[in-house]
Amino acid sequence: MDVLNIYGDVGDKSDGRVSNNSSKSLKYLLNSREKSYQELKISGKYGQHNKLHESKEVDKALVSFLWAK
Repeated sequence: MDVLNIYGDVGDKSDGRVSNNSSKSLKYLLNSREKSYQELKISGKYGQHNKLHESKEVDKALVSFLWAK
């Protein structure tokens, strides 16, 4: 399984709801079962929890992750 973990940071080490430490703990929870693991931190305005889906950077990363072979 390939994993892309996208999380936000509004400047206080959280996306306004979830701490970056919690978001980054996904790697630990997967316990090396993933084929590949990537993290992408989105900072600033679009790093807010409910704004991540509006980020062009997230869009590009998802397209690349899902369709690039």
